[in-house]
Amino acid sequence: MEKFIIDVSYSQIAVFNSELENPFNDWTDQHALQGFSWREESVSFKTLIEAGPMSVEVRKSETLPIPDGIRAITVPFHIPVGKNLEIATITEGRVVGLAGGIYQLVFEPGYSDDLCWSRFTFIPDGSQIPEILIADDEIDSTKKLIMHADRA
Repeated sequence: MEKFIIDVSYSQIAVFNSELENPFNDWTDQHALQGFSWREESVSFKTLIEAGPMSVEVRKSETLPIPDGIRAITVPFHIPVGKNLEIATITEGRVVGLAGGIYQLVFEPGYSDDLCWSRFTFIPDGSQIPEILIADDEIDSTKKLIMHADRA
């Protein structure tokens, strides 16, 4: 497990192959309503805060965790073998140590005391079906999820 603090900007945090030339994704209105913008090797998630410090936890698990965030979203994620995974905002990023492979990625944001947090759980060979596991007031779980985004 890795933990770090990152400064959020523009209400988003991204997970991507650190060697992508344009790693951040464009957002449509529907992407904003579903809480994420996904393309191969890059996914951006809508955070609970527009800007400011956020605690980030990255972990690997063999099973789907019991979500305890305000919202929870799962998407397929592929890390190419030999490539680095980066978690970043527009202003800063952090390379994390995770082996290449096919993962189910679970994103959960929440609050602890006065600090916003986000947890990323990577499940090797987990479900490849995108799903909103927990929807809050900012997420619309009734629409079909869009699994295509253009690079920003």
